[in-house]
Amino acid sequence: MLFYLAIYKEDVQDYWAEVPALEGCYSVGNSVSETLNNSRALIKIHVDDLRADRPHYTVVQKSLSTLKALPQYKGAAWHAVKVDVS
Repeated sequence: MLFYLAIYKEDVQDYWAEVPALEGCYSVGNSVSETLNNSRALIKIHVDDLRADRPHYTVVQKSLSTLKALPQYKGAAWHAVKVDVS
């Protein structure tokens, strides 16, 4: 599944990402690439944890255009990562 990530630059080398489709799913890294790689692993863990409590949990992903229009994501750089959550 394709997940959109809102990525923000914190300092010169620090980045953090939010996964809007998964409440409370955040990642960090020293570069955008590292943040994206960390996000892939955390998304899988997050979905697995949700499904442990609710076996039929389905991820609901809003469209990228909808996410970009939301004020809470102002200033975010958008990226997408593919994660197998089947």
